[in-house]
Amino acid sequence: MIKGGLEPLTKVPIFKYTSDEKRKLFIGNLYPYAEYFINGVNSIPFDSYSYDGKSEYFNMEDGTQIVHSCSSSSSPLSFFTGGVVYELLSKKFTNVKIHDYCDATGDIDVALFPPKITSKDDYDMFFLNTDGKINSFYRDFTKWTFEKMVEQMKSIQIINRIEHLIKFEIEEYEDIPPKHKTADLGYNIQKIGKCYVVAFLNEDKSMFKFQVVCKIEDSHVNVIDHVVEIILPLPEDNIEFSPAADSYKQPVVNTIELKNQTFHHQKYNSLIDDNVNAYIERKNAYGEPNESQVVHKSINHVARLFYLFELIYQNPDAFELDKLTALLFLYGMRDNTKKELPFLHYYKRINGKITNIKVDTKFFLNAYFEIIRKNTYAYNTFKRTNPDYFMEDADHSKLHARFLTELFNRDVFESSEGLLTFQEEKHSIPIKSKTPPTSTKSKTKSKSKTKTKTKNRKTQSRKTT
Repeated sequence: MIKGGLEPLTKVPIFKYTSDEKRKLFIGNLYPYAEYFINGVNSIPFDSYSYDGKSEYFNMEDGTQIVHSCSSSSSPLSFFTGGVVYELLSKKFTNVKIHDYCDATGDIDVALFPPKITSKDDYDMFFLNTDGKINSFYRDFTKWTFEKMVEQMKSIQIINRIEHLIKFEIEEYEDIPPKHKTADLGYNIQKIGKCYVVAFLNEDKSMFKFQVVCKIEDSHVNVIDHVVEIILPLPEDNIEFSPAADSYKQPVVNTIELKNQTFHHQKYNSLIDDNVNAYIERKNAYGEPNESQVVHKSINHVARLFYLFELIYQNPDAFELDKLTALLFLYGMRDNTKKELPFLHYYKRINGKITNIKVDTKFFLNAYFEIIRKNTYAYNTFKRTNPDYFMEDADHSKLHARFLTELFNRDVFESSEGLLTFQEEKHSIPIKSKTPPTSTKSKTKSKSKTKTKTKNRKTQSRKTT
């Protein structure tokens, strides 16, 4: 609760599988006010930014750098990514509850792409010049973004009246590389009461970050973390991010209309792909010594996947199903990657413990066959090489209802239509909460879809001093 009588916009949901006490402390105190921060970021007037001046260009062939006049021909693009997108979706569509599936998100992630800048034959634009200092265009753009972010955070008058928010020194925050705390690399900082707005180049120089950083303390436990993070991907990581490149294009995004506001967000195909890829990377956390502290990250990806499929199933007219190739996320995967996904690790709460279960991927996808098959090209192509994967003759509404029943019923670990559903694992993670697991009734189909995903291709090495 905020001191002075101002109530939070929403209550923090009960944590079902998150065990890390510092994460729970941070989310528990800031999540109820997330809408203030979301609206603040969404109100940054990127449409008003333009650039008309000189900047440095670099020739990759002969290694020369020149200064040339340039101007912007579009506006920057910002859009929400990751966990906060599901929070926005849950406000738009109220017939599927996000927190029946997963715990509250920890921060507000935003991707930022600069405007298109004048191209010059045989030359590209990088964040850092050959002398190792920030490029003139990027200096102007990052400074403008930082100042507008500070303005928006100052307008959130409640920001310093949140209980358990305490004063601290930014030197305590360990995410900013010490060697990058210089104006030559775009570093900027502004204290706003008990919080800071910071702008800095990350460790490997692949992205530039704008963050709102806070410190929460309660019962001698404290945590310093960012509640907002805007990420600007850089051409040092991928030349396609160069705003002066002929091929430069800002990503296509989806939008949500809420309370007369428009929120741009990561596309649905990208959300699905990111969850699947991140799950594959993080699923090895199971069985590790620190499992209870990190396994929530893996569960988050599967939980959001289940939520998104159910959301689309219940609201098919709100999504362009024929374009949602990623619903059949096995399509296009290499065989060795497919072999990593015979099942998805999820959880059940049984006798006060989080118990790891295995959800058969085949059962999951068959339960959502009705929306998957709407992308006929992906489905028919997949079917040619996997003719027995989908049960076309089954009653899919019953299969879907069965999936939901088994997903939310703590006692069901049995087979369905010849498909394995859940298998209880031998080990489990103790938790303190005694609240029973959430349950839901099966629903019938309604009649009525980085950090942003970025490519990993590195640019040719370029010497800077």
